Amino acid sequence: MKTAKAIYQTVAIAISILLAGIALPVSAQNWDELNPQQQQVLGALSETWNALPEEKRARLSQVANRWQNMDPTQKEKAQARFQRWQSLSPQQRSAVKQRLQRFRELPPAQKRRVKQQFRRFQSLPEAKKQALKE
Repeated sequence: MKTAKAIYQTVAIAISILLAGIALPVSAQNWDELNPQQQQVLGALSETWNALPEEKRARLSQVANRWQNMDPTQKEKAQARFQRWQSLSPQQRSAVKQRLQRFRELPPAQKRRVKQQFRRFQSLPEAKKQALKE
């Protein structure tokens, strides 16, 4: 049986990639066709991999590739994002998914404005960010 840490890492990687909006290939591989590094990252899914929908396998194989190229700081950030995701209620997760879908449907110019505003927000001191959140 896979450890909770292995499952956590796999899901953390997946969510980080999904939230980053990375383009994914159309076809997915069977477990035996994954390279050893991908199998290591996705080890928690080894027993169910071939039963997953093709789109999900494609997405997760890309997740594994991206995870391998992350430096330790990037991996820590991805895991922190996943912990925040895990702490959300199902309703909150649904709301986040809906907002993400709405964002993906925005025209490119509007997406750029939203990203700029988000970067400005991120650069604010913590106290100011907290005040704006409330």
